[in-house]
Amino acid sequence: MKALQHLKTITHHKLKVTWLCFRCHLFKQGILHDLSKYSYIELKTGFTYYQGYRSPIDAEKEEKGYSLGWL
Repeated sequence: MKALQHLKTITHHKLKVTWLCFRCHLFKQGILHDLSKYSYIELKTGFTYYQGYRSPIDAEKEEKGYSLGWL
């Protein structure tokens, strides 16, 4: 369930940013924005640390002291 919620959250964010970029005629930036969120490392972090009210990256940093998605 956490995996689906995380995918829903990042997809909603991506679509909203893409729409706003398109309104400003920033087509390339809109399409490329946050594609790394769908990479294996960031998805794994998101699935593991998803809480629904803050970034999974922050939760990983608190637990491990670093985040692989940010390295």
